[in-house]
Amino acid sequence: MYMNKENRKLMKELEITPMGKPLGRLSKESKTEEYQHRMTKAVGERNEIEATLGTRKRIYRANNIRVKLPQIADCWTAMCYFVENIMEFLRELLHALSFALELMENLCNYPE
Repeated sequence: MYMNKENRKLMKELEITPMGKPLGRLSKESKTEEYQHRMTKAVGERNEIEATLGTRKRIYRANNIRVKLPQIADCWTAMCYFVENIMEFLRELLHALSFALELMENLCNYPE
């Protein structure tokens, strides 16, 4: 989450590639086109994840969990994610059903 020395060390131990700005003075590598492309892609991926977390907090009320016991908080959090997955499944199912219905309608109206 934060690109400090401790977290960078932990990421290195876990073999996770950090995609933040390096510490210290900028190297000549940071000015190459390939490096800029990788950084732009990493920022886009990070923004997508941040947006998903924001949606979970705002829509599925994951930020309104106010319980004292950790087990109950875990259960509430899991339920928020479960509801999110169910809604995503239903959304995809609706798309698939509407596509199938449109396909059947086109087949019925197809002249022989």
